[in-house]
Formats: sequence, structure tokens, C-alpha cells
Amino acid sequence: MLFDYLKSETEQLHKLTEDAAYNNRLGRDTITHAEYAQLLRANLTIVAPLEATLAQFAALPHPFYTSYCDRMRSTQLQHDLSDMDVGHEITEYTLPAIATLPSAVGAMYVLEGSALGGLYIVKQLRSQLELADLRHRFYTGRGRESGPLWRVLSQSADALVVRDDYPEALAGARVAFRHYIDCYQEML
Repeated sequence: MLFDYLKSETEQLHKLTEDAAYNNRLGRDTITHAEYAQLLRANLTIVAPLEATLAQFAALPHPFYTSYCDRMRSTQLQHDLSDMDVGHEITEYTLPAIATLPSAVGAMYVLEGSALGGLYIVKQLRSQLELADLRHRFYTGRGRESGPLWRVLSQSADALVVRDDYPEALAGARVAFRHYIDCYQEML
């Protein structure tokens, strides 16, 4: 299974991404309103170019990409930032090329996997008095649908990417993780 392969091969990058994104402070209720706004801006800087890159694959006749286009997360980020009365400008960032279907599936693994992590993060955010009244659309994502959608995406990925192309999918996942890490380190 492709997503199992990607998970095992990117474990260290996953940890580095979490460490760069205030995760240690989220669990201790120490993130401020201003820091949360900056975290959302960083996520918008990360997610918007990834979504734009992956959208080039949306015309493929497969539910993996069709369902993806219905769930753009950058819109959720823009709404969250508007709710906080802060701008939702993004920092220009050039994303390395994701030009093949397997590399796009690898990048999608990272982007959609972050939605699963958001369900854990939103619980932490709602426990913080300064952030409790916000809607947290980005981290709430698709709520209870997240797990079932992840399974559908995993099955679709297995149908799209043959075993010989797993290294190419891994390269796409690594590009996406590095994008997250670089943006977090630069902006937070």
C-alpha cells in the first residue's frame, strides 16, 4: 500500500514538520492570538501553492483528484484569518516541481495527511482561552469525514501508482514536507 510506504519512508520529515509548527506549544496552551494568526498565514503560504500545483492533475478522470478539488483548504484558511481580522496575504514561495502523477500523489499524501492531524490540533486550540471562540475551519477540516476520506484517497492512490513508481511518489512527498518545513522555519 502506497500510503503505508510513504508513512514509513517520511517518518523523520513528519516529525520535523510537526516540530517546526508550534506543535510543542499547542499542547501546553501557550500559543497567543498573534502567533496563531501567523501559523495560519504560514499554512496559507504552504497550502495555496500546493493546491495550485495539484490542481493541474484535477482533469484526470479519477475520484482521487475530482474529490480533492471540492475540498480546497486554502479557502478555509482565508476564512479563519478573516474571522481574526487579520490579512490573508501569502509570502511568495517557489514550490519545486511536482510534474508527474506519482509525485502529485505523494504530495497529496502530505497535504491530506495534515488534515487528519488537524483534528487533534483543533482540540488543543479549543482548550486555549484566547483561541476558544474561533471557528478553526482549517484544522477542523472535514471533521468526521476525514478518516473515511483518507481511506478512499489511500485506495485511489493504490489504483493510480504502481509499485515501480513508489520512489517517484516518495519524491513528491519529500518535496511537500520540505515545503512545509521551510515555510514554517522562515515564517514562525
